[in-house]
Amino acid sequence: MNNVLERFQELKKYIDENSLNKESLIRPLNKSILGNKGLSFEFESNKLSILILFWDSGIIDILSIFIDEDNLANSKEILNYIYNPTKMDFLEKSISILDENIKIIKTNYKKII
Repeated sequence: MNNVLERFQELKKYIDENSLNKESLIRPLNKSILGNKGLSFEFESNKLSILILFWDSGIIDILSIFIDEDNLANSKEILNYIYNPTKMDFLEKSISILDENIKIIKTNYKKII
């Protein structure tokens, strides 16, 4: 989970440095049927919502939505990704998928902000 925490901290730094008035949040997840423990990354502003859940089982749930308050019809889902590993090498694959999706979030964040 240290690898995931490092990636979340890097994304938090990136978002917080570029956000005018909102800060992102990293917090632990309690034990559930998805895993014994996990981490969540959360950010919400008047234009963008990001939620990333990463469980020690390798399960990832990512949702990012752009909101156009002036014209809600222009609002769109940027990313909706769920990964449920099936092999024992899940953590390596899950972290690779997390990296790819963080790049997508950063790219879209630059366009929105």
